[in-house]
Amino acid sequence: MPRRTYHSKVIRSYLAHMVMRDLLMPPETLDFQTQLDKLTLDIQTLDAIMKTRYLRNRGHVAKAGNLHLAWVYAENPEDHGRFTNMFCVSPFVFEVILELIQDHEVFHNNSNNRQTPVAQQLAVTLYSLNAQDLPPPDGRVLHAPREMPLDPTPSSTCCGIAVSAPSIVTTPVVPIPIVVTSPCPPNPLSSPRPITVKLSDIGLGAGLIIPITPLPKGIV
Repeated sequence: MPRRTYHSKVIRSYLAHMVMRDLLMPPETLDFQTQLDKLTLDIQTLDAIMKTRYLRNRGHVAKAGNLHLAWVYAENPEDHGRFTNMFCVSPFVFEVILELIQDHEVFHNNSNNRQTPVAQQLAVTLYSLNAQDLPPPDGRVLHAPREMPLDPTPSSTCCGIAVSAPSIVTTPVVPIPIVVTSPCPPNPLSSPRPITVKLSDIGLGAGLIIPITPLPKGIV
């Protein structure tokens, strides 16, 4: 069944209003001039609905070429969908992941050159993985090789997603094969495939791995 447009919904609502009005105040009880005025008003109202391009307020959509837009989207609940499109996680899930990893020693050093903020590193990582054009069935899962085990203990549950505590690997940066799936709309021209990601290219130089798996059905 095709999706109804907002204009169609408004018109149907007004037609329902007309029916209820005529049931409560039958036209037979009204004089001719009153009936004519009602008919004229109904025609003008329906015509105005059809000719009005936007029937509700349209908020300003921030646009720029930088990642800082994500923080703008996170502040406005109406833009949370755009945030999710960028990272395949909601702002709340993003904050939970950030809370789990930000105090780890890999993100701190004694150098005079400060590291990039952890939130920005996480954002770049999620955005880069999302940009790989990978088709995903039901959830984003990062699978690492056996020699780099993940911590299977769930640390938090939010928005229907179980977020496991991340494992931090402090070995030198090497290309790490990672199989990625995400909840974004699948590309029919693509198929699941392993990819090789050099973590230094996606904003993390020490091998940060964040496993995110969907909760089983029935668990809130």
